Amino acid sequence: MGIDNDPTAISMAKPNARLNRIRGASFQLGDVHKWDSAKEPDVITANLYSDLLIEMMPKLGGSAWLILSGILRAQQDDFVRAQQQNHLDIISAKRRRKWMAFLARTRRL
Repeated sequence: MGIDNDPTAISMAKPNARLNRIRGASFQLGDVHKWDSAKEPDVITANLYSDLLIEMMPKLGGSAWLILSGILRAQQDDFVRAQQQNHLDIISAKRRRKWMAFLARTRRL
């Protein structure tokens, strides 16, 4: 399921899913602050600004894999610290100019 607060993003996601042969994907207009994490999906992808990702991190920990982007290079240290505090292991980090993206997984305690 894809959630975005921008109707244009939702309308673009549908043809992109078809183009990439993703079956069964659904998209809805919504507010990430109201997302119910009780469903614990296997994978979460999020391209949000760092502060919002850090705020949402306690809700993200139930998922096995996280692909997170939208983090400014200058915010990397705070972001990595938040991942560690929320029991997420960074598998990979990529940098493109001033932006960062992370692949992380839930640490099994």
